[in-house]
Amino acid sequence: MNRNLLRDQVRNLVREVLIQEASGGRVLDKITNQISRSIVDLLKSTDIRKRFSDLPAGGHLRFELSDLITPSIGPDLKGVESDLIGSLEGVGSIQVILEVTEDMTMWNAGAYMYNPDDRSKSELMIGMGLPRDYDLTILSQVIPEIKETVRHELEHGTESTEVLQSMDFPDNQFEDMQSMVDYYASDAETRGHVTGLYKRAKSLRYPISRVLENYLVGIYQKAIRAGMPQESADEGTRLIAEKWYDYLLSRYPRSERHVS
Repeated sequence: MNRNLLRDQVRNLVREVLIQEASGGRVLDKITNQISRSIVDLLKSTDIRKRFSDLPAGGHLRFELSDLITPSIGPDLKGVESDLIGSLEGVGSIQVILEVTEDMTMWNAGAYMYNPDDRSKSELMIGMGLPRDYDLTILSQVIPEIKETVRHELEHGTESTEVLQSMDFPDNQFEDMQSMVDYYASDAETRGHVTGLYKRAKSLRYPISRVLENYLVGIYQKAIRAGMPQESADEGTRLIAEKWYDYLLSRYPRSERHVS
């Protein structure tokens, strides 16, 4: 085969892969925005806020996101746009859990509960802890976190079943430095964290380097609180940072101008 022709074919193949990657990323970003808007509508609903305020500490409300297209849980809910969300092959349902916290504490968490036999029956779960009588002014704080969490878990939803089955992490990732690095620097968690934090950075309009560094500091602090020696926590965080920044620049080349 002509060398120039082979080179052109390789270039075209790489270009197609990059276009598909960019397109897939944009679709997931749009789906992230749709899901986040629906969760925000949920938080704004006067009906939901009333029901939430009647709960005891630790009590929770749970919703299937597709139910938000019906008027049954409050007339002021706009509902979810189901066109793009319905295209998620690896997500069968999206669960939203709101839990009452004490002392004005707020938290946000997510999980992708995959079904290895039928990925279309997998669940994406978004959990939030909020004060019982939360004020809507908190939305400016929680929206970027919601977007980060949703984008992170959607990334896991695109992983192959083989990759997800290979993720055998210790129950306590801060047991030692190697456990911490194995978890956070794994391919799947690197993709999930970097794409989620990139989404948060865009939402906040902050440089991605600032958002990544803040999150890495949080990992370091968790390791110290778990009893890990400072030297090990520092080295482990450095190794994670190297993996994350390498992936960041490979997936989002334009972010290089924000990384010193």
